[in-house]
Amino acid sequence: GKAEGKAEGKAEGKAEGKVEGERVGAINAYHSAVVELLYARGLTPTPSQLARLNADADPESLRDTIRRAALASTLDDVFGPAEG
Repeated sequence: GKAEGKAEGKAEGKAEGKVEGERVGAINAYHSAVVELLYARGLTPTPSQLARLNADADPESLRDTIRRAALASTLDDVFGPAEG
């Protein structure tokens, strides 16, 4: 009845919250990995580049960015040519 529905809804909400929390945690870890790789390679991203990175919430795109950061010689290798 009503109690079962409430319990089921609560369980579903909790599971969805856990999945979303894990997703956000992974995205934050990807952001950190890119920055750490860049610093390790002697590259310091600009505030604009950091803002672009932090705006990216797509795990697949971020994994690609990690790969580019691991192989980068320049910031352009990671973020593309500077705008302006």
